[in-house]
Amino acid sequence: MISVIYPKDLGRPWRDSEIAEGTGLSGTYIGNLRKGTQKPSLENAVKIAKFFGVPLDYFSDSATARAVERDLRKIEALRDARVERIAMRAAGLPPEMQDAALTVVEQLRKAVGLPEGRSDDGADPGGRPDPGGRPDPGGRPDPGGRSDPGGPSGPRGRSDGRSGE
Repeated sequence: MISVIYPKDLGRPWRDSEIAEGTGLSGTYIGNLRKGTQKPSLENAVKIAKFFGVPLDYFSDSATARAVERDLRKIEALRDARVERIAMRAAGLPPEMQDAALTVVEQLRKAVGLPEGRSDDGADPGGRPDPGGRPDPGGRPDPGGRSDPGGPSGPRGRSDGRSGE
């Protein structure tokens, strides 16, 4: 989560000190959470969830965590300018043309030995549903009040109104 959710204009993941400042927690504590040597208390999980704009259940419910992780993979993929450009160029095309473009992309993936991608309906290529079909979190305003409607913009809900920059 830390490596993916950050403001696009920041251009890098949040530093422990920035997360600490935005949550009121210590940098050492954030570092321990990042390393997995500590688990957040309920009170601290609330602060972290608010900072990153994820549901509190992310920390306690495996279905929610899987759904958020799926959304994070989408954000990560869209950070690649070429991937974002392909997606944006397909927007506005009729559904049958979008399907044709998807078929071409799947053929290209197969040609270079990449696995089939997941479908947009939340099912994997084998037709099994992906639990927790949550919407993509992209396009949220960041704490500084700026927004990036074309893609992910990072955490929201910081009570101090600062962007962490």
